[in-house]
Amino acid sequence: MKCPNCGGNMEGYTCPYCDTQVEPSEKKNEDSRAYKPFNYTDSSYQYTVEKWYTKTWVIILFLIFFFPVGLFLMWRYKEWGKVTKIVITVIIALMAIWGFFSPDAPKEDASPANVQPAAPAKQEAKKEVQKEALVAEPYESEYSAGIYTAGIDFPAGTYTLTAVSGSGNVSSSNMFSGGLNEVMSNPKDEYSIDSFNNAVLKQGVELSIGGTAIIRLSSPEADVSALKPRSAVPEETVDLGSGNFVAGTDFPAGVYNVIGTGGNGNVSSSNLYDGGINEIMGPGGDGFGIHEFKNVSLPEGTTLTVSSTSIQLVPVR
Repeated sequence: MKCPNCGGNMEGYTCPYCDTQVEPSEKKNEDSRAYKPFNYTDSSYQYTVEKWYTKTWVIILFLIFFFPVGLFLMWRYKEWGKVTKIVITVIIALMAIWGFFSPDAPKEDASPANVQPAAPAKQEAKKEVQKEALVAEPYESEYSAGIYTAGIDFPAGTYTLTAVSGSGNVSSSNMFSGGLNEVMSNPKDEYSIDSFNNAVLKQGVELSIGGTAIIRLSSPEADVSALKPRSAVPEETVDLGSGNFVAGTDFPAGVYNVIGTGGNGNVSSSNLYDGGINEIMGPGGDGFGIHEFKNVSLPEGTTLTVSSTSIQLVPVR
């Protein structure tokens, strides 16, 4: 500290320059003038920051979308007046009660008591479907040239195909997934086979038989329950000679059995690879042409070409 008399630096209570004595109380008073930080609380420079959850618009949103929190914040932080707060609380309480006990509320429809009885009915229906799906029995039949659909023209199932007579290409629309695409004949030769085992012909699969081949389909368990056979409608036949004919213009579009009525000639359609036909047709029986090709699909706009022969179209439904 400084000497009060000469201003020299003192290390004790006696000045080494002028021998002035300083009472300890004076040093204490001098030391008491230490720096004190500014206290905002004790000063007039004060301000407050409003918390986000105390803002009016926040509280209103809570009152609308989550009223328990909104009511708490309103009563705790807002000075809206006691009467205003009571009115808001009563309105929200009445709305909550009305929503819970409203007769329009679908409480009974959603209750477990009403839902559970439907389960047995669904289970019974499922059992019935399963029972129908399990109705299977041995099936065997012979088919000539044509296009045949599993579930309509023969039962769906896994089949052994056997050539009974003649020769021709036999293929299915699922040839790359359990089906077949073979030349079959009886007797077989180096270019053909006379039987094919385990062809999977599921519902909706199309089996195509061409040429003069007669094919026997045999299955130990065919799904006969889903069979919906179609039948010919001879009273609506259409006779055509040589020429190009458009389905929907020259004859009604549909599915037909095509019967050769003239000499041997070619019959083809523009949808050859989509349910159509390309065969030599005539009276048949001479080993050269075929007499009938079944279930040819001739949709609107398909062109049917008849060359050097005549045919009859017999609708099938």
